[in-house]
Amino acid sequence: MLPITIIIPTLDRHDLLLRAIDYYQYFDCNILVADSSSTKENCEFPDNFMYKHLPGMAYAKKILEIAKDVTTQYACLASDDDYLLESSLKAGASFLNANSDYVSVQGRYLGFELIGNQVVFSPRYDRNSSRYA
Repeated sequence: MLPITIIIPTLDRHDLLLRAIDYYQYFDCNILVADSSSTKENCEFPDNFMYKHLPGMAYAKKILEIAKDVTTQYACLASDDDYLLESSLKAGASFLNANSDYVSVQGRYLGFELIGNQVVFSPRYDRNSSRYA
């Protein structure tokens, strides 16, 4: 199992959460869901998921609350409508393991849209906006 926990905060977007569950269910890592919706999601979660219903809890507070359940060396935050690549998580963990003077890594964000019958990918953030060592 990867030494990484993915934390997914959500609020009143259970449709997006269900898509994320479908996407991440086969990842070889722990996934923690912090849901501050008024209603609890009652789906059956895969074995690599842990769901906490924290109704009405503010964003920062729910992140701190769910972070108490992280048992891996690394953690990353992913919105309920973002999709990380497992290979990129592995690469990030490998980099951090080999470079103890670094405390974080960041990949690239790509957006996609359907134009006609073609899916077009494009960068979402300026590549030079996060060049820190």
